[in-house]
Amino acid sequence: MGTGREEHSTGGRQCLPEFGRSWLPLAAVALCLAVAVGYCVAKRGFFVDEVWSYGYANSHYAPLLSDVAGGDLAGATLTRRDLLDYVSVGEGERMDAGSVLHNQEGDLHPPLFGLALNAASSLAPGAWSKWAGLGLNLACHAVALVALWALLRELGCSRAACACGVALWGLSRAGLSDVLYIRMYEMLTALTVLLALELAALMREGASGGARRLLPAAVGATVFLGLMTQYYFAIYAFLACLAAGTHLLRRRRLGEAGALAACALAGVGLLLLAWPAALAHLGAGGAGATPGTSGQGALAALLYVPAWPLSLLWYGLNALKDMVVAILAWALSAWARIRLGHGEGGREGEAGGASSVVVASVAPGLLTLVLVSLAVPHLSMRYLYSSCPMVAAGAALSLDAWLRRQPGGRGRLAALAALAMVAALFAFDVAMPPVSLGEEYARQRELMAPYTADPCVYVLGRESSDAGSIVADMLQLMEFEDVHVETDPASAGIASYLASKGNPDEVALYVDVSGTTSTRAGEGTAREVAGRLGYSRCTYVKGYMGAGDGYNLSETYLLER
Repeated sequence: MGTGREEHSTGGRQCLPEFGRSWLPLAAVALCLAVAVGYCVAKRGFFVDEVWSYGYANSHYAPLLSDVAGGDLAGATLTRRDLLDYVSVGEGERMDAGSVLHNQEGDLHPPLFGLALNAASSLAPGAWSKWAGLGLNLACHAVALVALWALLRELGCSRAACACGVALWGLSRAGLSDVLYIRMYEMLTALTVLLALELAALMREGASGGARRLLPAAVGATVFLGLMTQYYFAIYAFLACLAAGTHLLRRRRLGEAGALAACALAGVGLLLLAWPAALAHLGAGGAGATPGTSGQGALAALLYVPAWPLSLLWYGLNALKDMVVAILAWALSAWARIRLGHGEGGREGEAGGASSVVVASVAPGLLTLVLVSLAVPHLSMRYLYSSCPMVAAGAALSLDAWLRRQPGGRGRLAALAALAMVAALFAFDVAMPPVSLGEEYARQRELMAPYTADPCVYVLGRESSDAGSIVADMLQLMEFEDVHVETDPASAGIASYLASKGNPDEVALYVDVSGTTSTRAGEGTAREVAGRLGYSRCTYVKGYMGAGDGYNLSETYLLER
């Protein structure tokens, strides 16, 4: 009394769940992890950005593939060992943080994920395995699931509603895609939910007594780690800390508000001390950056109002598809509360400070979804994955409030709701599988399998000697003994390479068609090469679409005499 603290009667006073009595949420976490592991086992290929994740993390002071060939791929013949060295850790290069930091300076992202991936890859030097990245993602996914459970308990949810919230995220298309995509976004998700949990605990119980005195410092550490993972974390961190600080100030908890602000700013300061390259990334970006992908470009995109309708429509439709069950559960439970709800069984204190904590905890994540969708350079849902758990949290809170209004049979209703949601989630996962399973990339490898004994030539675009197409085709190219790279289809180097192979009757020819949208855009180049080298037949084998985004990366042709 008189402490300004908000309390619930539902046991949400602890920052961590009560594991002994919480078998239902624990079962939900276990189910989500089991399903995620199953999808990880099924993953069969890598998108180009995933290959770059391994390259920037593991290539020894060589961030780009061209660095493996002395700075320029034109005229280079890359062996299978050269390609493997780019994506794997060498025997004498384990845990090489200096190399990771050097490589990431020219990239657009901070280095925490690269450091973690390098450490995971160092467990099996000389090998390129999906499990280095997927194992890291699964660990972060487990943290995110448990943190989401703890957040919902902190906000006063029943154990049944907590289990529903965990499942609504962990079994969603967004949640599973987040695990499968070997980039920094799953780590970002874990840190986003952790920050929400810390701020909710600070708002509801405060920083007095026991371990809670460390909450402001924990917020600062999470802000630092989040910014060291992905710069877009700044948007969520700012909004979440602002909401929490406003809540504290309105309740005259000035000391805690000051400690929160000081520790959050300290996290930003630590980023600039530990990673000075962040300042450069705010401007024009790194060596491979374009204005649209730098911090300056993100701000320009955010302020470019004419692009808002298309971005909001695209992200809105895809968010609905990726979080459809959570959105439906939220909408239906809210409708039921308004139209069908009865009784007085609402959450104690719901009209007072407790509801303020709920809004301050969930609203920043939802607003982040909107702001990030307007600021990012590409139309891709991966930028929104980290905030999607807040949609699941909102749905769980709405469902919990509806269940509390029922006069009897609450347990049966909760069980039926949970079963219905899990069934719907599995049904949608079958109808709309998560992205990044790599089925298309595996299919392309199978198409090229009959030709891997042939010499391989790769003609890159004239404008780039280190195009993403050759990185995207890495798994296929590793099946060949070596690959000769040129930027000019008329280069005499191609004839010299084939002469060293005994002028074979068949040649596998890859043509870089980056940025084109038509099929067989590289056929003219392929026929030019065939004509110059005396091959009478030029047969189209396959094309490569970039992540289903409507642009081509490469095409492959078989040249025969």
